Amino acid sequence: RTSTRITRDDSRHQFDHGAQYIGTPKTDTFRECLESWKSDGFVKEWSGTFATADGLKINFEVGDDKKERWVGVPRMNSICGNLLHHKNIKVKTQTRAEASQNETGKGWHVRHGKTKEDLGTFDWLVASDRNSGAHHRSDLSSANVKEFTTGIRGIQSVKSLTAMVVFEKPLSLKMNGIQFTGKDAQYGSLGWVARDTSKPGRERKDGQECWVLQSHPDAAKQLLKGKYKVNEIREMAQEVLV
Repeated sequence: RTSTRITRDDSRHQFDHGAQYIGTPKTDTFRECLESWKSDGFVKEWSGTFATADGLKINFEVGDDKKERWVGVPRMNSICGNLLHHKNIKVKTQTRAEASQNETGKGWHVRHGKTKEDLGTFDWLVASDRNSGAHHRSDLSSANVKEFTTGIRGIQSVKSLTAMVVFEKPLSLKMNGIQFTGKDAQYGSLGWVARDTSKPGRERKDGQECWVLQSHPDAAKQLLKGKYKVNEIREMAQEVLV
C-alpha cells in the first residue's frame, strides 16, 4: 500500500510506513504507466546505497546488481492522490460506501454507509481492497459478487509490524536501505530498514532523520498470532523492532 504517515506536531515528521517503493516493472504496460507518472512529476527514482544483510555478511548492490526503486514524490501516497486528479473523477473522502446491484443486475447503487445518502448509480464498481469481500464487511453484503469473493479467497495478507523512528542528528550509516533475510537471530525480527529522508522530496532542513523499520513477514506472522488488542501489539512492536 502506497501509504504515508505525517506527525501532527510542528516537526511534521514523515514516514512511508507501507509499501517502501515500486520495483522494476514486470510488464511493458506498467512501464509506460510509470514513465507517465515520472513525466507528471509525482514519481522519481530512489537511488543511493542499498544492501542485504545475511548473517555477518553485508552484500552491497553494485553495478548490474542495482535494483530499480521508484517512489511517490513528495510521499508515497502522492501516487494515489495524483491518479485521482482527473476531470472525470469526483472524490468524496471520509466516506464508507455500501453498494448493491440494481434490479437488472447490470448497474450499481452506491450509498453512504452511515447516513444512507444516495451517492449515485454506476455501470462499474472498482474494489481496490480485497477485504471488501470479507464476510464481516457490509460494503458488498447485499450484492451478488460471488466471482469476486471466490477470486480473493486464495489471496493471503502479509502481516507486518512497522516502527517509525526520528533521530535528532544524522546517523553515521552510509546506507539508505537494508534488506534482512529473517534467518539470523542477531537481527531479531527485522526484515527491512530504510532512511526515509533519503527518498526524493523528503529532505529536511533541521538535519533530523526519519527511519522506517519493518518486520520480516515470517516473524510478524508468529508474533501477531492470537493478538488483537492494538495497545498490546504496539508495545510488542516497540520491543522487537527498536
